[in-house]
Amino acid sequence: MAYSLQFHQEQVVPFIRDHPSLRRAQRVAIFAQLHGDLAVNAEHYLNDPKRRVVPGSSYFWYRAVARGPGDEVRIFRFAVNDEAARFGVLSLDYVDELKG
Repeated sequence: MAYSLQFHQEQVVPFIRDHPSLRRAQRVAIFAQLHGDLAVNAEHYLNDPKRRVVPGSSYFWYRAVARGPGDEVRIFRFAVNDEAARFGVLSLDYVDELKG
């Protein structure tokens, strides 16, 4: 089952859209990965207890990778809320960039 993704309009959307060092192609790659992997393969992530923010939480971690100029790798970590998963909806409520 493919899930619909909802993006937090005050936390996630501006973080990606206004990120000072992300190029348009990287933004597109991040959203493509979210829709092409997370939305389609969510059951794998939902059922992995190691991905939970804390045991029993409705949140799990998902990482998206974007390549930049010169093969620079950028990793973004999303906190995904699965409270509405039974209705086919996942909410991406938080994002940060992991430093290498």
